[in-house]
Amino acid sequence: MSSPCDPRYAPAGDVNGALMVIDSRLKAVHDGRTGNDPEQQKLLDQLTASLDLEGVNDLLDGACTLVFIFMKWLREVHEEHDRDVVEYVVPSLVATLRMMPRSVRPEAIPTMAGLAIAAGTGLSPASGGGSTGSGPRRR
Repeated sequence: MSSPCDPRYAPAGDVNGALMVIDSRLKAVHDGRTGNDPEQQKLLDQLTASLDLEGVNDLLDGACTLVFIFMKWLREVHEEHDRDVVEYVVPSLVATLRMMPRSVRPEAIPTMAGLAIAAGTGLSPASGGGSTGSGPRRR
């Protein structure tokens, strides 16, 4: 019996948009800009203003797809060494997120850890079914 969280039921979402947002933030961090850059914030505001609710959901689904792909790759690498990806990745992820209170609010960390755990166990973090978590989101 398959799970409603099986990745085949999850929408891929706007992976390109999610990559663009993540890339923009990583470039800012790489350039030493850790606070809210007004130019970057303006571009992000323009992007989000151009999206309707479906577009925002697609962007979120795209980010979840990237989490899933990255954790799938990490899971495969850890399995080659007989290691559990959740045991080795999630604690350091949580520790790193805790060191970034200006970028990541503490109350967001359990959700981020949950996304990584779901993806690390082969479940799609994008198929949560909205606020109830009862299955794939219907459109």
